Amino acid sequence: MKRFLSLFLLIASLYSWALPSAAQSKVVVPDSRKGFSELAARLLPAVVNISTEQTVDGDASSMGGQGFRFPGIPKGIFEEFFNNLEPLLVDPPKPRKVVSLGSGFIVDKSGLIVTNYHVIANAKEIHVKFSDNSTAKATVLGKDPKTDLAVLKVKTKKDLQPVTLGNSDDVLVGEWVLAIGNPFGLGGSVSVGIISGRARDINIGTASEFLQTDAAINRGHSGGPLFNADGEVIGINTAIMSPQGGGNVGVAFAIPSNNAARVISVLSKGGRVEHGWLGVVIQHVTDDMTDSLGLERARGALISGVAKDSPAEKAGLKVGDVILEFNGQKIENMPQLTHLITKAAVNEKAKVTVQRDGRTLNVVVTIGKLPDDAVPGGADQEATDDSIGITVGSLPKSSKKQQQEGVLILRVDHRSDAFSEGVRKGDILLGINSTTINSVSDFSKEMGKIKGSSGGKGSLLLLVKKGGGDAPPIYIPVKFNKNA
Repeated sequence: MKRFLSLFLLIASLYSWALPSAAQSKVVVPDSRKGFSELAARLLPAVVNISTEQTVDGDASSMGGQGFRFPGIPKGIFEEFFNNLEPLLVDPPKPRKVVSLGSGFIVDKSGLIVTNYHVIANAKEIHVKFSDNSTAKATVLGKDPKTDLAVLKVKTKKDLQPVTLGNSDDVLVGEWVLAIGNPFGLGGSVSVGIISGRARDINIGTASEFLQTDAAINRGHSGGPLFNADGEVIGINTAIMSPQGGGNVGVAFAIPSNNAARVISVLSKGGRVEHGWLGVVIQHVTDDMTDSLGLERARGALISGVAKDSPAEKAGLKVGDVILEFNGQKIENMPQLTHLITKAAVNEKAKVTVQRDGRTLNVVVTIGKLPDDAVPGGADQEATDDSIGITVGSLPKSSKKQQQEGVLILRVDHRSDAFSEGVRKGDILLGINSTTINSVSDFSKEMGKIKGSSGGKGSLLLLVKKGGGDAPPIYIPVKFNKNA
């Protein structure tokens, strides 16, 4: 919310000495009144509640008019679970202590616990509560914000009961799953559902192929496990789609275990995860593009920008190329390619098949390391303005040869007026009102001026080129978000 199958086998061997789990004892979905009770009883000891404490600015402006949000967690239709859990605030208007809750699961008897990065981001203290209500202080052994994963370490004399990672590539739509976690601080909560979909792109970090489930998952489940009926972890619960201020509506997302396996392995050793980087901006191929691109149907990923001195530029990839295969795997859509690139090893020689001017070409690219401040699509800077609900990034320099000004729209909050008016990821923002926007810095400065003079009320005009194509730019009226 897929990948690393070969590396998953390494993880499985690392945890092969875990206590007996349902992975070693096949479970048939029961049809009696006991339901999943035996399976749940076996798995509950491996799931922990996580509470974190941090100190935040007590100024009223940091409250955003609707309660505290952890810094760095974007607003949007995909709500992280623990973030709005009636945080404990003391001593206003001085700096405030905030307690937030999440979930995790034990993967190693020595005290290794997996959770989401956003559960422990900026935490001063981390405490873990086990299923028997005993507690322990935890430290962060490793973290990777780009995949939203973290590994914690606890010291305890308890006989810990770890669980194993399953093979998420084998997960079927309609398959039974169990979610166990800490919704709203209740702890040890079990819910059952099915896999509703696979390879969902919900635009969070580098992950682009989430599992979707209808199991009842709410705030506080974040970082907890999604089990298959064999008791294997096939996903890490990360996000929900929910109305503003709402709870579960049957649409939740989990990071597939095969995506997480390599990351967990590296973080468990205190290492730092490196992600592959190609250095291109890509977009979906639509049906109305196929004729001009020489394709028989809409497939692949269209390159709309190539970063200067990037692996893509050095290999000769060009704007207008359509990537059809990556290392022998056929590319059906843009998220699939993003996933394959970010999981590729740095310095790996990747074979990329592209269609260019009606011809099929094979290009060998040496995969680079995704810079810390880069995004998978290729923009090297970004800025978010919650008042209008959009995130913009700088255009690759090769794009600027054709498009002399503007910034690339990377994300649009589904609840914003901008989204309602048709602003979408991949559009190019050329101006705000009568001011030309040439850079991310221009965007931030102009938005600051407008909000300073208007108080964040009313509306403004965005000059947008749709999809970054050849269509003339249009002005789109956008209202400020009331709760930003």
